[in-house]
Amino acid sequence: MVNSCRTYALTMLLGFPLSLGCVSESEVEAEADTSLQAPYLDTVAALHGALHLFWTNETLNCDAIEVERSTPKQAYVVIASVKSDVEDLSDDDATDPSVRYSYRLRCRKGDLYSPYSNEDARSPKAS
Repeated sequence: MVNSCRTYALTMLLGFPLSLGCVSESEVEAEADTSLQAPYLDTVAALHGALHLFWTNETLNCDAIEVERSTPKQAYVVIASVKSDVEDLSDDDATDPSVRYSYRLRCRKGDLYSPYSNEDARSPKAS
């Protein structure tokens, strides 16, 4: 297949074209063929006064697993990015026993992301 390049342009309100870059047909096809599966968050466990996450990742060719955390007062933020073969993480910053911490994961490959995993939540107090 010939690797031709298509330039995409955006015409501004004044009629001036604005180039948004060039994407080759092979790159477009690679993105269309990539299907990343979300990791599965098995459990969040209270251990040693903090929280420990355990998950299963079926997409081992992703570049990283991004771990996100939220609290009742804070939206989800990325707290860690680990290699795709890692399947657990200790969140040593989740130590307030009065706070319920929520987690979700996703697989990243280049600029592509899987859907988010299931969510799980827990406080670090022993249950």
